[in-house]
Amino acid sequence: MDNMKKIYLITHKERRPYHLKNLERRYRNKIQVTDILDDADIAICIGLDREHADYASEQEILQAERMNIPLHYFSDELLPYDSVSKILKTERELPYPGRELAFRGEELEQ
Repeated sequence: MDNMKKIYLITHKERRPYHLKNLERRYRNKIQVTDILDDADIAICIGLDREHADYASEQEILQAERMNIPLHYFSDELLPYDSVSKILKTERELPYPGRELAFRGEELEQ
C-alpha cells in the first residue's frame, strides 16, 4: 500500500464518475484517488487539455502547477495526449508519396 500513488482527477464534472470507475478498475492496486489536491502525488486531466478546460478545471490545473504537483493529460481512453501528439507529428513528417512524385515531375519539366 505504501507504493500507491495518490491521484487527483481533473475532468468534466459529468464524466468524473465514469473516469473514477475506469481508473479504479485498471489501476486498483497502484493508485488511490484523493479529492484533496494537497494530498496528491500526481494530478491527471482526462478528456480535456489547457485549451478546452472549463473554468473550474482550469483553476484546478493552475493550482496544481502552483503547488508543483506533476500534471499529466490523457484522452478519454486514457491515452497520454503527449504520446498521441508525438505520433501525429511523426505521421505528418513522413513523406507523402504524391508529393515525392510531384517533385520528380517538376524536376523533369525543368
